[in-house]
Amino acid sequence: MEIVIPINIFAQYFEAKDSRKLTLLRQLLRSMEKQKLRKEGESNAVYGNTARAQIRSTILYSGDHRYTNKKLKEIKALKPERKWDITDQKVNIRVLEKFLKMSLPESIQNSDLEKINPKITTMPFHGIYIKIVPTLVFRTVINGKKKIGACMVHSSQQHPFSVAESKIVSALLYLFLSNALLEEDEEVDNELCFCLDMYAGTTIASNKFFPSDMKTIKKICADLPNNWVLAANQLAA
Repeated sequence: MEIVIPINIFAQYFEAKDSRKLTLLRQLLRSMEKQKLRKEGESNAVYGNTARAQIRSTILYSGDHRYTNKKLKEIKALKPERKWDITDQKVNIRVLEKFLKMSLPESIQNSDLEKINPKITTMPFHGIYIKIVPTLVFRTVINGKKKIGACMVHSSQQHPFSVAESKIVSALLYLFLSNALLEEDEEVDNELCFCLDMYAGTTIASNKFFPSDMKTIKKICADLPNNWVLAANQLAA
C-alpha cells in the first residue's frame, strides 16, 4: 500500500480530531480518483491562481510590492462577466490585499533570487510519500554563502493554518530541500523555508532546531496508515 499525501493535508491532519482525520482522507481519496478519471487537457482551475503567481513574482523581486500593487490595479480594472471569473477576481483581490500587509524574511528583501523548477514533487518519509509542490523554490547568495529556500502560500479561507500547522509545512520544506535539491556547495537556510498563510496573516519559517516538529511529523506518519485503510474501506462500502 502506497500512501501519497499532499503537504497541506498532512499539516491539517496533525490537529484534526479522529472524525476530521477520516474526512480529510476520504476527500483526498475521492480527489485522487477523480483525477484518474479526468480527461487529458480537461481544466482543473482553482480560484486565486493569479494572486499566487503574483506573490511568487513579488518574492522573486525581493518583496518589492510595486509589482503587487501594479497587478492588483490590473485585476481591479477587469470587468468579468462569467460567474466563475467574478468570484476569481474577488479572491485574487482579497489575497493580494492581504499579502500587502504581510512580512517576508528580511534576507529576501536584500538578495537576488534565482527561481528553481524542481522535477521531484514527492518525498518519502517514514513509510509515507509526502507530495510537496512549493509555491516557489529559489537559490540566492547571502554574505558570500550559497543558500537555497522555498515558500509555500496557503490561501484557504475555510481552513487557514494554525501556527503549529504552518510550522509543520516549513519544516517539511526544509527537509524536502535538504533531501532532494541541495547541491554540494549550498546550504538550506531555515529562515528561507517559510509558509505564508493569507487568511491567518502569518509568516512562519522553519525552526533552526526543530526536534519537536520532527517528532510531530513522525507521529503523523505512524498514525496515517491505519486511518488511510479505514477511510478507503468506508468509501468502498
